[in-house]
Amino acid sequence: MLPLLLAMAQAANPAQVAIQESLDAWVESGAAPGASVALSFDDGRLWAFASGVANQESGQKMQTTDYLMSGSIGKTYFAALFMDLIAEKLMAPEQRLQQWLGEEPWFSELPNAADITLAHLAQHQSGVPEHVRLKEFWEDVRAQPSKVWQPQELVAYILNKEPHFAAGEGWSYADTNFILLGMAMEKALGQSVYREVHRRYLSPLNLAHTYPTTSPDLPGLVQGYHILGEVGWTEAKPVLHAGKMELNPQMEWCGGGYYSTTSDLALWARYLFSGKAAPMEQVTASIERAVPAHLMPGDRYAYGVIVSETTSGPAWGHQGWFPGYLSEVLYFPEHGVAVAMQINSDDVRKSGPLRPQLVAAVQRALKKEAPTD
Repeated sequence: MLPLLLAMAQAANPAQVAIQESLDAWVESGAAPGASVALSFDDGRLWAFASGVANQESGQKMQTTDYLMSGSIGKTYFAALFMDLIAEKLMAPEQRLQQWLGEEPWFSELPNAADITLAHLAQHQSGVPEHVRLKEFWEDVRAQPSKVWQPQELVAYILNKEPHFAAGEGWSYADTNFILLGMAMEKALGQSVYREVHRRYLSPLNLAHTYPTTSPDLPGLVQGYHILGEVGWTEAKPVLHAGKMELNPQMEWCGGGYYSTTSDLALWARYLFSGKAAPMEQVTASIERAVPAHLMPGDRYAYGVIVSETTSGPAWGHQGWFPGYLSEVLYFPEHGVAVAMQINSDDVRKSGPLRPQLVAAVQRALKKEAPTD
């Protein structure tokens, strides 16, 4: 009954019809096996769309209720937690990481160890290398698909390596930054960051379709198709085998760490950037100190937030990648709308950047959201 009611509602609204038709055309062009898009408006409306297949082998259709990997969008949950801890005066942006992790036996081997602040980590300005880019890391992950990774084991891959630049004097994206930030936050909290994200955000905001990726068995996750970064592959390959991940996504931790429905992602972005999660004054302060980032042209980076300028005005959000999946979420403060998109492929040769699709969906919503006579 719910899919029928959704279809009837969308048929009555020209904006929703236009968004669905555009998504269908994009998927049918070969951009991705399947895609899911959701828009969340400040007035409480939630629109959800899906197209294509969730599984190429079975032909199962993608549904708006399907779960996909969120990749680095997960950093936004931990950034919200960091901003909460700043507001609660348990942490401060200019505190040295050394204050929290300086007693760890490996700390002196961390590049730029003595000079890194918590803000440097949250904005990818620490200069530490990215462990996720190292060949040996992926070899170990694949060789030990059931291994439960400890944060210090992830950091170990970049110890004693040369920093990219002196702390605070450049920008270089690295999950390693958020691994270190997560370790510091757990010291401040005295408990798991996952538990705090659930207690502070997921539960009170009723984001009931967002879960941590703590094992290879992720109920409801649709099949993903992976090719990004692989040498010699001509076609993307499935990442789920007998319903389980071929590697343990638990290794992502504070670098991402969640999977969800696209609707939950859109809701989360609207809650975060309208002050219903972390305090709005902290969100605003973070965005005001955003620094130039080497992502899409004109992008800047705040605390776990990509600050962009689009043809529909400023947008705040994040991109995500996990083997087999791409995602992006944006909130448009001038229009009071968040939009999220997830696809079950990481073949960017076919999909291209997702952002143009998100911006176009918002433009269609703003242009045609009122039914015509």
